[in-house]
Amino acid sequence: MMRNGLLNGMILLIFLLGLGGCVGTLEIWGVNRPLSSDDDDDDDVPDIDFSDYNGDEFLNVRWDKEQAQAGYFDCQEAFAVTGTEEDVGSECPFCDVVWAVTLDLIDLSAPCLSQGTDLDVAPSYNRIIGMEFHREGPFSLYRSTADSGSELGQVGVGAFNGTDFTWSGVGDWEEPFSASGFTLFYSGEGSF
Repeated sequence: MMRNGLLNGMILLIFLLGLGGCVGTLEIWGVNRPLSSDDDDDDDVPDIDFSDYNGDEFLNVRWDKEQAQAGYFDCQEAFAVTGTEEDVGSECPFCDVVWAVTLDLIDLSAPCLSQGTDLDVAPSYNRIIGMEFHREGPFSLYRSTADSGSELGQVGVGAFNGTDFTWSGVGDWEEPFSASGFTLFYSGEGSF
């Protein structure tokens, strides 16, 4: 008799959970949130040191069919990115963390941008980068397009693997270049 009561109780519990579900959100640390480098098994928010940004950013150029047939090739310029955490200001009010960074062109002799883009990219320049963490899914990456004072625009989405991260996306500003036969987008990677 006790066995039937326990079985009926379990069935009722499963039924009620099916109707109302469980309260809360499942977060998988390391997929939609970075994992800390410590080895303890606590369920607290990981203690990630976001004070320094170190990574690479790529300016990707994609040519349309006509330009590709004329000999232009898809390519990317690589930049080393380093910076320090800043206060989240009006440039990116929805960002969880923001950095003031310097981007340094890695290979000054790369032929990518010199093949007809007419883009004037300095070998070194400063920008603001921000990340917005989402409770479910990847993070969003935001970036300024001028040295200072400009609002950050979303340039990609990314994911963490431990404290390593990668991101990619297409910028809202690619359309002006499509008339020239190419599109641009940023991507990147790094580690905290």
